[in-house]
Amino acid sequence: HNNMDASCMQLSIEGERLLKAQDYHGAIDFFEQGLRVGTDDPEVLSAVYNQLGNAYFYVGKFHKALEYHKKDLETAEKIGDRQGQAKAFGNLGNTFKSLKNFPNAIRCCEAHLDITRELNDKL
Repeated sequence: HNNMDASCMQLSIEGERLLKAQDYHGAIDFFEQGLRVGTDDPEVLSAVYNQLGNAYFYVGKFHKALEYHKKDLETAEKIGDRQGQAKAFGNLGNTFKSLKNFPNAIRCCEAHLDITRELNDKL
């Protein structure tokens, strides 16, 4: 990995630390810096989108949360990460529920369940 990846990764690790400490605005700053630095690693990108979506969810910015959870889903689909897709659908379901968009919430939760069942069948 080149230095660019390392710094995106480092910024994300700091963002995760702040997220765990419930400093959501601080976490958002670090994750967004990480995205600005950029990375060629789609798994790192997916993780950053996921965490940014969660951080925006915690501060009640549900439309921003949706935006990042959708990006996470697209990235997970691109790399064929079924577990990542399941997680993204679960996050999207919760966010749609918070927006009182129940048809989309149900659709996302069903997709989450389908993938989870499929993954459990492989165990």
